[in-house]
Amino acid sequence: MAVDLYLKLDGVPGECIDSKHKEWIQLLSFSHAMNQAGSMFSGGGQSTSGRVDVADVSVMKRVDKATPKLSWHLATGQHIKSGIVEFCQSSKEKHVFMKYTFEDIVVSSLSPSVSHGGDFPVESLSYRFSKIEWEYTPIDEKGGKQPSVKAWWDVKENKGA
Repeated sequence: MAVDLYLKLDGVPGECIDSKHKEWIQLLSFSHAMNQAGSMFSGGGQSTSGRVDVADVSVMKRVDKATPKLSWHLATGQHIKSGIVEFCQSSKEKHVFMKYTFEDIVVSSLSPSVSHGGDFPVESLSYRFSKIEWEYTPIDEKGGKQPSVKAWWDVKENKGA
């Protein structure tokens, strides 16, 4: 299944022209990791630290009208209230099957890249957040949406559901 990726950040419009994602930022890639430190010990299973290590979200995008605003947010440290990343089927319907919702976003890195005579410039964008919600919506073989599954995590409070 081919996938389209979209990012919406409050106050930072992009250039996407997709009818369901107008002025969102079209992404070329998305990556995010969380790790639970732990070690095995004799006689009883695994010990964990009790606090998840939440890495920055990293995305790749084309340089677009969002670039100056993202640069400003990076330079000033000004937070972005919220953001959404959607994974959509590359079809006419653009069914969203995975959705990430972020609160209290801080741009941590922005790195443009281009080579002489090369393709259109791209940039790597990284950001951190204080809260994340995951929502997965299964799509059946006929293209119909099934009930979604949700969870969330508050990084500052170290709790979720």
